[in-house]
This record gives sequence, C-alpha cells and structure tokens, in this order.
Amino acid sequence: MHLRPLVLTTAFVTSALVGCSREEFAPWGFAEDVSLECSSPARGQVGVPYSYTPTVVTGVSPFEFSVDPTTPLPAGLSIDAATGAITGTPTAEGTFPLKVVVVDSREARSVVTCGDIIIDAGAGIDCRDESVAPGDIPDGFVGYAYNFQATAIGGREPYGSWTDNGTLPAGLTIDAATGLVSGTPEAAGISNVTLTVTDAEGQEIASECGVLEIRDPIQVDPESLLAAYPDGCISYGEDLDGLIAKGIVIPVKDATANPTCALVAGRGNGSRNFDADANTPDSFPPGIAVSADTCELSGTIDTKLRFGAYAWITTIEQSGTKAYLPYCAPQDVQAGTAYGVERQDTGTDKTLAPGHIVFDVDGSPLEFTFGSDVPDPQVTVTYNEACGGSCFYAYIFSYNALSATAQVSAGPSAKFPAMGFDGFTHAIRVTENDETFLRNYGERAFVANISFDYCIAQNEDDCGNNEADPAAKAALIRANGDGSNYEFGLIVLPKN
Repeated sequence: MHLRPLVLTTAFVTSALVGCSREEFAPWGFAEDVSLECSSPARGQVGVPYSYTPTVVTGVSPFEFSVDPTTPLPAGLSIDAATGAITGTPTAEGTFPLKVVVVDSREARSVVTCGDIIIDAGAGIDCRDESVAPGDIPDGFVGYAYNFQATAIGGREPYGSWTDNGTLPAGLTIDAATGLVSGTPEAAGISNVTLTVTDAEGQEIASECGVLEIRDPIQVDPESLLAAYPDGCISYGEDLDGLIAKGIVIPVKDATANPTCALVAGRGNGSRNFDADANTPDSFPPGIAVSADTCELSGTIDTKLRFGAYAWITTIEQSGTKAYLPYCAPQDVQAGTAYGVERQDTGTDKTLAPGHIVFDVDGSPLEFTFGSDVPDPQVTVTYNEACGGSCFYAYIFSYNALSATAQVSAGPSAKFPAMGFDGFTHAIRVTENDETFLRNYGERAFVANISFDYCIAQNEDDCGNNEADPAAKAALIRANGDGSNYEFGLIVLPKN
C-alpha cells in the first residue's frame, strides 16, 4: 500500500492554498468597485434643455449606465446607457433624488447615490390678473395713476433689463431694474402688451401679457349739463337714469357695477361748518340728502341757514374712478325782520339760483373772472324803514374753496336812489389766477361759496361804520342787521 505519498501531496496542496495572496489571482476573482462623482447634478428648468453627465472615478470601460428604478428621472429626461449623460427637456418642476447604476467591462456593478436634480419652474413673467377674466394685464383709466408689478419666474436671479418692447400705451413705462409698470395713461385704447426680462445667465425671458385696455373714467359732460340745466347744477326731480340718458353722466365702459353717488366733504365740494358745531366742521347744508343708488336729491335746506342759493358737489363713483357733478337748492325763507334781498344776472332774477362759469384749463392766461363792475351780477338790499335823515349801510362777506391769491369783491356798491335812501346795491366779482390751484381743479367741477351779512342804520355806530377793528365791526353788522344775509354759490365747470 502507498499511503504516505498521498498524505504528503494533500499537505502540500493545503499549504499552497493557505499561503496565496489576492494579487496572485487578479484580475479574475476580486475586481475593484466602479465609482462615480455625481454629488451635485446640474439644476434644470421646465421647458429648457437639460444636460448633465456623471464622472467615472474608478472602473474599466466600457460602462453601462442606468437609473435605479426607486429614483426615476424628472419627466422629460433620460439617461444614455453608454455615456451616462442625462439629457432632455424637463416638463415638471420639483426636487428629484438620483441614484445611478453603473456596470463596467468586468461586470463590476455599483449603485451610486447622487445629489438631487432640482427642476425650477419654467421661465416666464407673471403679468396677468387671473382673477379677472380673461386673465389679461390689469386695465387702467385715462388720467388715473397706474401701477402694476410684473414678476419674473424661473430663470436665474437676479433679473434685470426689463423692457416693454414698445407695447405699453402712452403715459406708461416699465422700470428697467424692477419691472414696475407705472405712469398715468393719456388716452383710451387697447394695447397687446409683451414684456421681456434678462436673467443672471443672460437668458431672455418674454411673456405675452394679454390686452391692456385704457378706458375713460366716469365723466360729467359740462355741455350736456348746461343744455339740460342752464344754471349748471342738478336739482330736484332728476335721477341717475335721466343723467345718463341726457349725456350728463357718461359711465365707465363695460363696468361691472353701477355708479353710486355720495356727498363727500372736501375742498371745492361745497362742504363747510354749516352748523357751527366743532364736532362736524366739514358738512353739507343740513336738511338735504342724495340717494346713493339713484343720485336723487331730497329734503330741504334748514331755514336757520342764510337765505339764498346753495351749490355743492355730488361725487359719483364707478370702478374706482370719480366724477364731480354740481347740485343746487334754494333756502327761500328769510327772517321776518330781514331786509329785502334780490340778485339779478344780466337783468334776470337769479336770487335763488347759483352763478356759474366755464373755465378752460388749457387757456392762456390761466385764470378766470366771474362778474363785472357794471355791476353784473347785482345784488339789491332794500331797507324796511324810511330814513328821516342820513342812513348808513355796511356789509361783510366770507368765501371758501378758492386759493389764497383769489380776489373776491362785492364792489362797486352804492346807495339808491342817488338823492335819497331806499337801500344799496353791490356787485359779486371773483378772480382766480393761482396756476397750481387751477391745474388741480381745472378738469373737474368745483364750487365756491360766498356768504354775505348786511346792516343798515340811521346812525354811524350801529353798523360799525366808525369801528376800526374788523372783528368788532363784523359783530355789530350781525347783531344789528335784523337777520339780513345772503348765500351765493359759484359753480366752476371745466371746458370740454
């Protein structure tokens, strides 16, 4: 039997196996792993071609690439099996984790966890008001300040070099740095607006913003007003439907809401402290009201107020725009002891009607004058008693709503008849030449109020004719004038 050699051979083989090294068997049994550098995939944007290729660090080419099914690529992208290039045009925004599977020529396989592929929203400009059908850039109105902030979306910040490509209407511009569309539209019309902005990478982003319609605001037409109401003001018995039918009020085109009327206090609107109440310093003649829905005048002016013609402005509003329409009403009750008071304009009795003038804001020189030295208008104040000897008269007046440089006068004044005394007459004259004031009010109707207080006495003291202090003289006139007074409203209308 030959048992020994067999044992020796076995021992030799065992010893050989124990003493071998890994290097002795390469490349057949222990291949190196394949590795990639892909920790920072390129950022993408919806609608913009995308390209990113991971970098192979170790492994033997050729390689075969794929994406782990647990982390699918963003919609619109795919991976090239031979190069690993991820390309395409993304169709949806979001953050997408990425795992790449790579196999090299030795069939060494690795699943590499990469960073996130971030797909930004598609580049564009938010310049449509989707809350208002059909989702165009917001409309504007002639003569009203316009402001709309366009916003870039997608692309790379910061943005700059905004332009409207010459599509904005006259009076509007776009801020090249911010995209703010602003200005005051000059004329009604329709513009198809396109805005463009450049992002930080020089990409030009353009968007069609739809139709920008510039409409006329609600308006009052002075010519139609004077044709229907020669005194230049609305009084009792008229409503909104009639005002529109007569062409006096011109509503906003295609407005979704009807005009509304209100008495809004403010300079030139005929409001003031009628009741001498410090808690209501700016109000309208007590006793009158105007319907918000129909614009109808109702009520009568409180008889405690001065006798005469009252005028004020009713504010009509629609779609955020305003128009100013003159209204008027008489206060025809005098105190029982008051002197007779009447006013004539060009020989016609206008005691209980306001005066009016049409003013051209584009005229030269920029001013207006109401009344003359004739005098016209002429106010006649008639004394209730006979003057056995000499009679003396005095009057004071105050006014509002005009500029500090306006000239208001009741002169000339004179007694009548020339050789006796039955009373006196006086003029009403108003000149306004403050350009700033007229620029602000020249395109709307406004009202100036002039209030007179009268006194006649058979001596020089009762009416303050010898009184040097104006305040003391005014107090004497009011105290000894037997409740004699007169209210005059002047309506100033803009020329069409």
